Amino acid sequence: MRVVLDANVLVSAVWSKGVCAEVLARVLAQHRLIAAEATIDETRKALREKFGFPDALVALSTEFIERQAQFVRPKRVSTDACRDPKDLYVLGLAVAARAHCIVTGDPDLLVLGSYRDIPIVKPREFLALSISRREEE
Repeated sequence: MRVVLDANVLVSAVWSKGVCAEVLARVLAQHRLIAAEATIDETRKALREKFGFPDALVALSTEFIERQAQFVRPKRVSTDACRDPKDLYVLGLAVAARAHCIVTGDPDLLVLGSYRDIPIVKPREFLALSISRREEE
């Protein structure tokens, strides 16, 4: 599966050893991580400004993600596609990459449920979905 992990999931994966870290590990091991420059920029900014990570750790974390991800240029989407204009690139990224799902904790994206038939799920939902698909194989 081609999976878009929103920056908030990537930040949580780096910040803690919880569900988001498990999601990132599962995507890297079994799926294809899809990202855009904006995803990395947003992740970098949050790690530095919100959590106070030192520059060296921010660089190490984001460089790791950059090496693992397939970068895709987001398509433009209608400005009314989402209530937060800062999230439009995530939708455009998923469309451009023909992603199978978007994983996020962002309520502005989650409220949509899906976008152009691409499910938008919480990290725990993704893990459940990923496990059930593996069992079907």
